[in-house]
Amino acid sequence: MSIAEPIKIGPWGGNGGTMFDVPNPPPARLDSMTIRAAGLIDSIGFSYVDEADNKRTAGPFGGTGGQLITIQFAPKEWVTKLSGTIVEASLSGGKPTVASLEIETNIRKYGPYGTVNKDYSFSIPLPKGLIIAGFFGRAGRFIDAIGVYIGYKNEKLDAITVATNDKTLGN
Repeated sequence: MSIAEPIKIGPWGGNGGTMFDVPNPPPARLDSMTIRAAGLIDSIGFSYVDEADNKRTAGPFGGTGGQLITIQFAPKEWVTKLSGTIVEASLSGGKPTVASLEIETNIRKYGPYGTVNKDYSFSIPLPKGLIIAGFFGRAGRFIDAIGVYIGYKNEKLDAITVATNDKTLGN
């Protein structure tokens, strides 16, 4: 049963590179991420779980430079905020490119990766109950732009108690 389809917000950055997105079905929760970064964000990839609980992989998108970072999220760890910076770098021909990314979950922060600058920053903090479930954007040699899929945190409960009649419902 679907609560709601995830929605897309963004992207932030430039219009260089080629568009990337997740294949159908849409993501429900992030499982892991890979980021390649040095002076800029070279690439991202991620695995996610769809609504039917199938694990899927998207990417990597972008180039092969930079240091490889792998983030494996815990089963009850949800991405609640993405922030970063955009720069018009000489490495990217002066075009706007994602320079840094920082990922925040309900458990901890990851990063920042890349080079944080003060020129153009973006931040996507989410209210309680919403999560970042996946990414889309534009990539060439670097990540030119990044956007997010926003979904509902959907914890599976073994049983719930209905207060009106004290009956227990569950799987």
